[in-house]
Amino acid sequence: MFTIFFNSSFKNDFSDTDKLGLGYAPVIFPGYSFGNNGPPNNSLFNLIPRNQGQFFTHQYNQILRLNTSWIYLAMFDEINEGKLILQFKSTIYLYN
Repeated sequence: MFTIFFNSSFKNDFSDTDKLGLGYAPVIFPGYSFGNNGPPNNSLFNLIPRNQGQFFTHQYNQILRLNTSWIYLAMFDEINEGKLILQFKSTIYLYN
């Protein structure tokens, strides 16, 4: 699904902004599930599955092919919609 969107939209958008000397910030997100909001609705559960990060990784790898200067990560704080991306550090600091 994303590959079709990438080929039909992102490539053209990047080309157009590049010709104008403008930067382009493609948007990627980890997936989507509206199943946690309100009454149970199975049709909205895993609407765009995360697939253990494979969906996000696929978007990221496709976008890298554009050689764009930056990538916008959307919806990093939506716990209830299954789009949460936790921030972390590679160094652990312990405080007394």
